[in-house]
Amino acid sequence: MITKKHLGIMWKDRILGETLNVPGIILFAYSKIEWVLTELQLKNIDLIWKKYGADIEQKLIKWEGEENCDYSIDIHIKKWPSTDKWLACLEKTSSYIVSVGAEIVWCSDEMGSPSMDQITDDGDIYAAYMKHLGLLVNSNLEDEFKNLNNTQLESLKRALL
Repeated sequence: MITKKHLGIMWKDRILGETLNVPGIILFAYSKIEWVLTELQLKNIDLIWKKYGADIEQKLIKWEGEENCDYSIDIHIKKWPSTDKWLACLEKTSSYIVSVGAEIVWCSDEMGSPSMDQITDDGDIYAAYMKHLGLLVNSNLEDEFKNLNNTQLESLKRALL
């Protein structure tokens, strides 16, 4: 299946009041030190996506517990950026989240999890970003969907130790 068709999340439609499977991604953000992601920073993320021609809605979730990431952002993609802008949009968004306090951002679809085991147990990760590693991803929007491979996951594990 192509990446654009594969990436989806569950989203509660405000008008219908129903939870639907919609195009989207979940960004999970983690840092070893205390940090805060604010609603104002979400507006900046919205501006990044608009710059790349996309239209999104977001939902911020704060997670508790050492075994979980700190935050996740559900992003309902109402209009995708063009294929030639997708990876730049994903990288710019992830690098922005790192710039405001995260150590790592990883991206998944609805099958993703806030658990740090996603990284340590070869989880379902489409893309990941760390400042010194850059964006790790194996498929663009129109390519056959691929998660990160074991070598890439190992590099993330080593970087987080």
